Amino acid sequence: MAKEKLAPHRVVDRVGYGIGVRLQLTASQIVDRRHALTIEDEKAGIVTVSEPIEFRAGEEIGIAHALTRHEETALEAIDKAAAKKARSSSVPTVPAPTNGAGSDAGEGEEVPETDKQDADGVDAAAEDDGADTEEDEEEKDEGDAGGE
Repeated sequence: MAKEKLAPHRVVDRVGYGIGVRLQLTASQIVDRRHALTIEDEKAGIVTVSEPIEFRAGEEIGIAHALTRHEETALEAIDKAAAKKARSSSVPTVPAPTNGAGSDAGEGEEVPETDKQDADGVDAAAEDDGADTEEDEEEKDEGDAGGE
């Protein structure tokens, strides 16, 4: 049998496969899931699923079949040549310094007055739209009851 290469994909959201699905896995993936696989070509990593298995985000797998709707969102195709070139030509970046508190906001930055919100997420400076809320109704009822 000629060496078969399946389309490489990176898992971005948990995905599972049932019995009979052919995949290409790394040696460590095969070791971790050997109990649930039928090995076709261990050197090439070609396997058939014999018990349901799952893959977590970040894992890379090769797929022989057309993608399902879920797989279209849970997987992203990997162009090995482009990925290798990007890794070798990428310039390392230095992360921006933080103030040690883990805050993304820089020191001394002012938040515009219109963007400030109170604890319940409502803009404190927003105008009343005139519609009565349950809280307004309760206040009216309390006021009416006190005057009798």
